[in-house]
Amino acid sequence: MISAHSINAYYGPSHILYDLSFSMGEKERVAIVGRNGAGKSTLLKSLMNAGPSVRGDIAFDGKPINRLP
Repeated sequence: MISAHSINAYYGPSHILYDLSFSMGEKERVAIVGRNGAGKSTLLKSLMNAGPSVRGDIAFDGKPINRLP
């Protein structure tokens, strides 16, 4: 259903997420856990194209979405 491959996220010159990859199928559930500053919010913002500059591939139902406005 949703997949991400080699996601790297940046806030200006700061590299926040390093080569993150995952896939999640229909009806699967995932928990994102970690301490403060681990990148949880940055991951979600990266998937929604709502903040950091992102490099990598994000697909929903097999269709690329990371280049959509």
